[in-house]
Amino acid sequence: MARRRKVDLPRPELNITAMMDLVLNLITFFVLVANFASETLPNIQMPAPDHSVAHATEAQRRLAVTVESDPADPSKALRIQVGLDKFKPTDLKDITALLRAQVQKAPGLQVDLRGDKRLRYDQVSLVMQAIANAGITTINLVAESPAQ
Repeated sequence: MARRRKVDLPRPELNITAMMDLVLNLITFFVLVANFASETLPNIQMPAPDHSVAHATEAQRRLAVTVESDPADPSKALRIQVGLDKFKPTDLKDITALLRAQVQKAPGLQVDLRGDKRLRYDQVSLVMQAIANAGITTINLVAESPAQ
């Protein structure tokens, strides 16, 4: 029986000396460039907050008005909600009085009007007229985006 001889293969090596030299040169370069770049920036004097010329703006006051439809007859209004207060569709004078009181507290009040899409326009227009009678000049009609 023949004996097999073990052959010594050279072990793989990775010489990273050149790569370490390159990394050291890159780090040195970027540190020097960053130092030179920061010295060329102009010196900016920032104003103190107590000497600011900015003016605070008042947030526009908004009130949500929702016209809900009747489940039995979706073309008719069931309830009108002004903020957290709920009214019947026949209580338009009460709605106008409430909105007038809100306008007295905050002039420039804006109304976001939401209505069920199944309602007839004449149901919503009555509410819009009550809002206008209260002295509110800005009515935002809120609509949903169609599903994509």
